[in-house]
Amino acid sequence: MPILTNKLGLTSYNTVTDASSVSFYTFFNQSSGSATTQNLGILDRYATDTSACIARGFTETSACIARGFAETSASMSFSASRINTLSASYAGTAQQVSSGSSIAILVSASSLADSVYGERTVCIQLNTSASLTVANINYVRIPSSINGWILVDAQASCLSPSTSGSITLMASRCTASAVVFTNMLSTPIVIDVNEYDSSTASQHVISTTASSVFTGYKIKISNSDSGSPATYVQASLTFRNSKKLG
Repeated sequence: MPILTNKLGLTSYNTVTDASSVSFYTFFNQSSGSATTQNLGILDRYATDTSACIARGFTETSACIARGFAETSASMSFSASRINTLSASYAGTAQQVSSGSSIAILVSASSLADSVYGERTVCIQLNTSASLTVANINYVRIPSSINGWILVDAQASCLSPSTSGSITLMASRCTASAVVFTNMLSTPIVIDVNEYDSSTASQHVISTTASSVFTGYKIKISNSDSGSPATYVQASLTFRNSKKLG
């Protein structure tokens, strides 16, 4: 009885039911009307075609994967100019970094340095429980951690206020190699009579030519008015890591 193999296009026979009295080889020749090798040739061609198809499939798949990697790599590669463009487009300002007003920005070194997170404040105490006098002077040394930074703010406070006149303070600097002081403020820090903090008075003005500090510099805070009987007078100087501005 013939059994059709549709995929291969072959005809095979059950030797028990169809050719029990003759050999399969003889039965095949007599019944199929073709040489035995015909089907073998078909099988061989099929195997060859299948092998070629599989090989071609592997080759095309490999090429596709390689092309995919190449295209992905190309799409992910960034030139320096493209990076700069993207950075400029998404970089936050110093004000945004300081306020935390955006969650979708890049924090650049420049914006971080110009923000409040790029600042350090040093405090210089002039007196304690004794009333402030013009003789009260104090100093602070600039460490290497703020080398090249600039003065961006100067304020002062007291524990008990002056009742006889404003407290007027000057910040000045000298280098590590010479004790010659230069004023860092063109307008001094002032705490008004009966006030506890300089924030309520006319504000200081920082010098445009003497705001930078370097390792080993000394900063001096001096008092030009007696400010009696003010106690625990303290100056607060804030420096920012904005070397490009210094």
